[in-house]
Amino acid sequence: MSVAAFIVAERDIDGFDSFVNGKSVILYQNQIDQACRILNVTPLFAFLSSPPGEWAEFFEEDQVPAEKWYPPSEGLKTVRALRRYIQEQKGVLEPILSDLEEYDNVLTRLEQEQVRWHLQIDY
Repeated sequence: MSVAAFIVAERDIDGFDSFVNGKSVILYQNQIDQACRILNVTPLFAFLSSPPGEWAEFFEEDQVPAEKWYPPSEGLKTVRALRRYIQEQKGVLEPILSDLEEYDNVLTRLEQEQVRWHLQIDY
């Protein structure tokens, strides 16, 4: 079983599959965060959130974190900056380019449909 970071849309879009692989970005999380700091963009993993039910066993009932949703434009800014940076640097982060391209495609569609999103981890 592999760990992956996938995109969750706030609502479904008819006929649209928002599947992304998301396995490579997990492997390079620290390097991605460092690149985001260099680029002065929101770190990719700052967009993580989960339904409250997934955290219930770890928190008191009144302290379970609320699920957070983000405008696709915020994620696109980060994803596109990372893609440009990685293409220019041609280094260790090249394996995540396919994941970032998938994220870009999904976020572009979510932006067109005005649907908010967040990243979620699949264990």
